[in-house]
Amino acid sequence: MNTEGFEKLKAYTDTLLYLLINAYARLLFLRPMMVNETLISRVDAEGGQQGFQQLRNILYWDFINELVKICDDKGDRTPSIRRLTKDIEDPSLRNLLEEKYMAVRSGFDDENEWKIEYRKILDRIGENTEKLLISTAYPGYKTIRDSLIAHTDLRKTGSEYLRLNIQPLGLKHGDELEVLNLVTTIVDDLNLAIRSASFSWSLFLEPEVKTVCKFWKIAQIEPNGSDKQYPWTPFGALRKNGSF
Repeated sequence: MNTEGFEKLKAYTDTLLYLLINAYARLLFLRPMMVNETLISRVDAEGGQQGFQQLRNILYWDFINELVKICDDKGDRTPSIRRLTKDIEDPSLRNLLEEKYMAVRSGFDDENEWKIEYRKILDRIGENTEKLLISTAYPGYKTIRDSLIAHTDLRKTGSEYLRLNIQPLGLKHGDELEVLNLVTTIVDDLNLAIRSASFSWSLFLEPEVKTVCKFWKIAQIEPNGSDKQYPWTPFGALRKNGSF
């Protein structure tokens, strides 16, 4: 790969991180509408349930749309995890990336250990991407995105033409957090492998949480006070009790 191609790969990785940051911003704004009883009770008392529910559904599916785009947008000029993972499977590109990664670490006493660690990062990207794309939840979200969000497919059922029924997909609230966790791990590794860079989720999320709480006039987002665990394995604490 020439210099121009390498720079394009870095730009795609940077854009993928940008898209993920935006997805987190959407989810944080939505999250209190799902779990914060103080907010939900206040809206109920004010008689705003119907509009609140409509807005919640719009924001939820908008977040899902963004998440699917990050994973597998098929546009020729559109960055996605699938595209970048496929690109770095090329042996010559892997060698070039390793050279770039090691160039900033030349002279270190433990160069061989850095090289071994870098190869582990590349392997982990491939393994986690495969895990993501064949997971139970992601294909379901992609089907919804392709057939109900980005497009509206009508399917013949008996004598009727109906929109996609999502019930057989077996999705439940909280599955998107599992997908988000894995997506974050992959994007962080891509950022490290291709750009030799890392992103501080804590510096981003802490002010975002404060902004969301101020907007909704709540003390915290999560019902169990786990806001301080942002970032974690993102939303990891919530997966244990299935509170989403």
